[in-house]
Amino acid sequence: GYKTTMWLDSDLTSKEPKLVEVFKIPEAMVSVLPPEIQGKEYLVMDFNEVLKQSQPTSEIVDFSKLSELSTGLQQQTIEFIKKYFEKFDPGFNYLQDVGQKKLTTPNGDVNVHVYKVKLSDKTFKDYIRYIVNDFATSKEMHQFFMDYLKTIETISPETEEEKKQSLEEIEKIFKEMESNPQEMAEFNKVMDELNKIQILGDNGIEIEYGIDNNGYIISQSGVIDIKLNLSDLSKVDSTINETGTINFVVKFDGITYDINKNIEVIFPKLTEENSINLMDLMAQQPGDEDYLPMDRLSGEDRFETSVAISSIGWTDETENVVLAYGNDFPDALCASTLAKSLDAPILLVSKDSLSEKVKKEIERLNPSNVYIVGGPNVISENIEKQVKAVVSNAAIKRISGNNRYETSVKTAQNINSSGKVVLAYGEDYADALSVAPFAAKMGMPILLVNKSSMDSSVKSYLKNNDINTVYIVGGVNVISDDVKKQVSELVPSANIERIFGDNRFATNREIIKKFATDDDYYHAYLAIGEGKGKFADALSGSALIAKYDGVLVLVNNTVNKETVDLIKEKTNGAIYITVLGGEKVVPNSIVESMFE
Repeated sequence: GYKTTMWLDSDLTSKEPKLVEVFKIPEAMVSVLPPEIQGKEYLVMDFNEVLKQSQPTSEIVDFSKLSELSTGLQQQTIEFIKKYFEKFDPGFNYLQDVGQKKLTTPNGDVNVHVYKVKLSDKTFKDYIRYIVNDFATSKEMHQFFMDYLKTIETISPETEEEKKQSLEEIEKIFKEMESNPQEMAEFNKVMDELNKIQILGDNGIEIEYGIDNNGYIISQSGVIDIKLNLSDLSKVDSTINETGTINFVVKFDGITYDINKNIEVIFPKLTEENSINLMDLMAQQPGDEDYLPMDRLSGEDRFETSVAISSIGWTDETENVVLAYGNDFPDALCASTLAKSLDAPILLVSKDSLSEKVKKEIERLNPSNVYIVGGPNVISENIEKQVKAVVSNAAIKRISGNNRYETSVKTAQNINSSGKVVLAYGEDYADALSVAPFAAKMGMPILLVNKSSMDSSVKSYLKNNDINTVYIVGGVNVISDDVKKQVSELVPSANIERIFGDNRFATNREIIKKFATDDDYYHAYLAIGEGKGKFADALSGSALIAKYDGVLVLVNNTVNKETVDLIKEKTNGAIYITVLGGEKVVPNSIVESMFE
């Protein structure tokens, strides 16, 4: 989530490679780095040093030989491809010579010769069938790969016996492919079934390549149109149990220029004062018994903590900023999905004034739009005036209703509906906070309800927005089955699922278990989840988590053991922790307990 500048100094023609990378350390990242790197501008990584540390000298490849081999293999590969494609004939014309055309680059117009690859749904499948069958039966292809691998093996650090075994195993595979037609018969049977299913849409695959006078591909543009009926596909692959149709179109257009042009690169001047070597930094790290893979985003109060979170997640200027009330939860609870849809941080404010640090953060972000969630009785018009004083050209957009429930609906109306919604209890914050990062990432608005009833605005939203899935977070003691029954009457075709645990921390675990991807588990964000007004840090953090992935773990004096066990099970203990809030709120002892 950080933008940086990198310089690369490389020379791979000598026996020992020279590959030095220099990274400019982003200012926003400094606060979460180890003390050893505080005040440094650059991080230096010498690939040769890393290689020597990680591998025995006997296993390090001679890069001068590798460079010589690469040159020879490149020519060998080109010659093979030329000969192979002279005989390549899938039985239809997939390549068209479009002719000459002028291409505009930042350095002026360039003449290119354009070739177009065009495949329909049928020819795409025929193309795949032809390539796989040809590869399986082509002795020339098998011989080329064997020769290629034998050449590579000459610089491998393996023993001669290991090299011999590797080549024998590969040769055995090729011989089996040539002598055993059964596998190809099975493949062709699958392809026969796929011919009955549409994979590509009407536009199919169409790609244009522009080649300059030196033979370089300098432009690529095209479209890939996918149209896949999952019900039909399940007839071919029994593991697919989804229904519906996947429709998406990928369009792309890119140019490459200044190929082989000498470009002056000015390296920064590195000194002991302004830089640190990665290997030196690793050597300085404390022992495993002391070191915790964690950082902390915090300030003197909840408002400053929201600034710390914003400065980490949004390092450049941003189009949008969301302001939420920092002293009570109702209107603010539903801001996460809005913030994610706008790629905006959530900054917390009081009723009548912006803190100096929040002002400076808004000034740094320089947004075109500032969204205020809550009516003037919650966030007064004085806030609007102060925002205008900081970013005079920004448009102020207030989202509010007559009560917390209607405000949640008004917020939902500013989000493109995914067809899925979350219902959360409107008189407390814990369950809504637990689900907020996932709801935001999945584009699901959070609608607030009472224990036994729904506001008329919530009912109207459910009835009029093509809702196909409703998640109720919390048990029947929080949101009763009466509410569930009302939902089923309003949207009878929707799937309704309740997610809950014995308490707010168990519910937090069940929400994580339901929605987290495998990658999410590797970064856990800890925030306080109990006590009056303790919602603030988790709310600000929910926008960050939705942007960069992770799981929000609610804690109090301890962390739920079952939640920790779940995370450890998914990651084998290889987790990184970001604490939202200061040590008085979430002490390090809680973090330490997660690594016991």
